[in-house]
Amino acid sequence: MALTSVKVKLDYTKINPFIVNVTQLSVKRAAQRVAARANANVIAKNRVRTGALSKSYTARQSRNLRGQYQSGYDVGSSLFYAGWQEGGIGPVVPRNATVLRFKPKGSDVYIFRPRTAGFPGAHQLRDAYRTIGLQDYLP
Repeated sequence: MALTSVKVKLDYTKINPFIVNVTQLSVKRAAQRVAARANANVIAKNRVRTGALSKSYTARQSRNLRGQYQSGYDVGSSLFYAGWQEGGIGPVVPRNATVLRFKPKGSDVYIFRPRTAGFPGAHQLRDAYRTIGLQDYLP
């Protein structure tokens, strides 16, 4: 039996774009699945009034300080109150008055209070990140 030797030389300039593209698609796929889970968590945790928050979590490609795209993705919401729903708020006190004046949801009567207790966070995005696994990166 004759031994044969084969020498393989890889051209990294041709292979590297393919590897980067596969990695990019895997990260994008996982980020989109996390965003979909966060949107589902908003509904599951009953934080829905208009439905805007349950459709607002998206995956966007990260940028560096110069505005250039990076290989990672950011999952988040562009709504100003998404952070409050995620982390909750502590006690609310008036800044320039002696009492707070507000109408509770479903009421026509104003209530005057020196402070309110706030509300706990729903942590829909945190819980979506905690469930990420290898299967989220695969097609």
